[in-house]
Amino acid sequence: YYSTDSGFSDMKPGDWYNTAVSTMVQAGILNGYSDGTFKPNASITRAEFATIAARFLSNPYSLKDRFTDTEGHWAEVYINRAAEVGWINGYTDGSFRPDNAVTLEEACTAALCLLGYDITTLSGSFPAAQLNKAEALGLRAGLSRSQGEALTLEDGAVLLYNALTANTKDGQVYATTLGFTVNNGKVDTSSVLLSNLKGPFVAGASTTL
Repeated sequence: YYSTDSGFSDMKPGDWYNTAVSTMVQAGILNGYSDGTFKPNASITRAEFATIAARFLSNPYSLKDRFTDTEGHWAEVYINRAAEVGWINGYTDGSFRPDNAVTLEEACTAALCLLGYDITTLSGSFPAAQLNKAEALGLRAGLSRSQGEALTLEDGAVLLYNALTANTKDGQVYATTLGFTVNNGKVDTSSVLLSNLKGPFVAGASTTL
């Protein structure tokens, strides 16, 4: 079961990022806006990226404030949780700047941490070391962004979807550690989804079960 139905009014099945977005929506990792849109071309903020990453965890929340400018922010508990597990960092002045756009190197660094890599041991210096390692692991597959460029929501979704199919530091496909299966490089969420659903199931004529 590879989802191609995101439910968002501004996405089409043929969009290059559709599988990534739709699968993570079905897995409960990704949400859109209250008006039913995804706004794929909008910049993804540091808060939004941290929120999506935190939802990979069974417990995505933390009430312990870690930054000077996130108290009361809608993503506060997700930012705290992503920081708690070491996936994201703030700035030297103690701020997180949640509404700033995420750059390619920031997103790659967070994804590498998510996969268990110690970024301090990578060969080279920031950001080249992080970008090169991300490229080697396939995290940048499908992305056309370069160093210093801000990511859009579609870019961020694809990068984090790529993380699900990438190998962790321990050599496991990351999605399998979350309870999903991966077939032919795609995340199959059906086993997890079906375990949380009760029948009967209604399938359309074109649905593959």
